[in-house]
Amino acid sequence: SSDVCSSDLIFDVNCTSCHAAGPMVNLSAGASWNDLVQKPAPTPEACGGVLVVPGQPSMSYLFEKLTNATPCYGRQMPMGEFESDPLPACVTDIVRAWIEEGAPPPPNDAGTD
Repeated sequence: SSDVCSSDLIFDVNCTSCHAAGPMVNLSAGASWNDLVQKPAPTPEACGGVLVVPGQPSMSYLFEKLTNATPCYGRQMPMGEFESDPLPACVTDIVRAWIEEGAPPPPNDAGTD
């Protein structure tokens, strides 16, 4: 198994067991960028937030859900079997850096290829 902190597939590895095709945000490769960047958080999750605000991790609800033990709604993600199972800091640092860089789409995502 690869080191979770060096993975380019953070969402695929940590999120898609719950967040794949369906009514919730789809975090599968090929869909995650379109479902996250500049998109409002689903209600009642929203708390008035946007999932990913390019360049602004502190304004991005996705980042709050990954890093805040008490987000404005629900629980910190990802969920384990019974409770939150927070990602290691090295993983949330990758997400923070991606948002700070303007949340660019990956080479084979968001219809850019």
